[in-house]
Amino acid sequence: MAAPFRFGYSRAGARTGYRERETMRKSGLFAGWLALSFVATFSFGGRALAARLPDPLVTPGATTAGVTSLTVCKPGYDRSPPPIPAAVRAKVYAAYGLPKDACASGKACTLDHLIPVALGGSNVAANIWPQPTGGHWNARRKDRLEKRLHKMVCFGEISLKRAQKVISRDWIAEYQWVYGE
Repeated sequence: MAAPFRFGYSRAGARTGYRERETMRKSGLFAGWLALSFVATFSFGGRALAARLPDPLVTPGATTAGVTSLTVCKPGYDRSPPPIPAAVRAKVYAAYGLPKDACASGKACTLDHLIPVALGGSNVAANIWPQPTGGHWNARRKDRLEKRLHKMVCFGEISLKRAQKVISRDWIAEYQWVYGE
């Protein structure tokens, strides 16, 4: 009997479209596509802020050591992530060339974990970026994807490592894959 169909996966449970993305990456088209994704910027206090994806050289993503799928799937694990320390905030703002209160309440961005705490993300500067709160690809959409990936990890549909990898590489492409947008 065939495995049940899951959106974004073949009937055999394999990730669909992986070859296409890998071919694009190996041919150099991925680098060009990634560079174009950073072209869409909006002005913030006279400085440019990446509107879609974090700068991979500044925010490559980082995970907490020793976290497993059993850890992240415990009830309440992701309910109250630890606050981002002031020193880490300052380092992130400096790395992105933003003023120290750039993502304060009511501003155009929020400091967000690239790999969410719910998926074992760390609270270090390499995992935090100023994410836009406006526009189509905003913080609410990424939060929706984070919750979906968390459920997929806990139901055994995807490994924790794979979830961390896909959200840190290009969360927008993963959102489009999962939700069909």
